[in-house]
Amino acid sequence: MSSTSFERLNRQLRFQMRISPTCWYDAIVEYGRTPGGNPHFYIEGGGDDWGVLISGDALADHRIGVDFYVPTGSQSGGDASAMEHALRVMPGWSRAVDIELAEFASSRHLL
Repeated sequence: MSSTSFERLNRQLRFQMRISPTCWYDAIVEYGRTPGGNPHFYIEGGGDDWGVLISGDALADHRIGVDFYVPTGSQSGGDASAMEHALRVMPGWSRAVDIELAEFASSRHLL
């Protein structure tokens, strides 16, 4: 089964946004897997922005969360901290809740 068929069965869309040769973002959009399920997305920075996590869902307030996460023993991208801060101060952006970040970090399986 191709990854496209697998993604359709799992109600997912995966793609990569390449900003430059040293900076990219991998994204997963998950549509509700069950009837009435809440669509949501996760975007993870790579390269210079590795450590930036952006998330959101289809709740009524449409807030977008941004966090900084680097696994223990790893080093973030050179621009990640500055990018996380710049996004967080934009109107409508906030810090993602800790439990959402923990769920994302434990289930990461991006591109």
